[in-house]
Amino acid sequence: MAGEPSAATMAPRLGEYPKLLSIRAPVKLGHRKSRIGLPLFREARYLCPMAEIIPVNYRDDILPRYRDTPVGLLLEYHNLGRAIGSASAPQLLIGMCMDSRKALRIPNDFAFVLRTAGANMRDNEFRISYAIAVGGVRSIVLIAHTDCGMAQLEPRREQFIDGMVKNAGWDRDRAARHFADSAPKFGIRDEVGFVLGEADRLRNIYPKIFVAPLLYRVEDDLLYQLEAS
Repeated sequence: MAGEPSAATMAPRLGEYPKLLSIRAPVKLGHRKSRIGLPLFREARYLCPMAEIIPVNYRDDILPRYRDTPVGLLLEYHNLGRAIGSASAPQLLIGMCMDSRKALRIPNDFAFVLRTAGANMRDNEFRISYAIAVGGVRSIVLIAHTDCGMAQLEPRREQFIDGMVKNAGWDRDRAARHFADSAPKFGIRDEVGFVLGEADRLRNIYPKIFVAPLLYRVEDDLLYQLEAS
């Protein structure tokens, strides 16, 4: 109907079915401290070839499509120091990397959390489907992070082989074959480009589920919004 928002511009409100993601909003410039006292980094738009990376230092920084949704709540809990209460049921599924430097500030029972190397959700579709069908979640957040090891696989080939020999008891040929077979599947070219593409892939699989890609900067332990270029 004319004048009504389209599916591409609506975000899921709590308790509603989600719509597809649309991307728009400028980054703000400047350098100040957040409400929880962490230093903020707002480099000149902090651009990468595939996206604009948008900080969340205040609630007004949250993109309109995320406000008053589980995605917006995640940003408020983690970045803005929103009081941790209790959740009656999971609000969303979070897919993120297994990297030990990442820890989210969220209430218990707020989200299902699925951690894999590089936040790569391939071969995890049944787990995602279970969270949707049985857990009842309507939103997915995919969180890439800076300095991801899966974006630096090839330079670590010898380290990987040596580690499997020393720590796992494998012979070098078996370790080398394992790397050769697995690296093309699990390696990523760059963190931001990968999470944008993975979000698109999941939207195609689950057309009624709202999927939001975010970036976790290990340099400041904050979440950033992504705008595709």
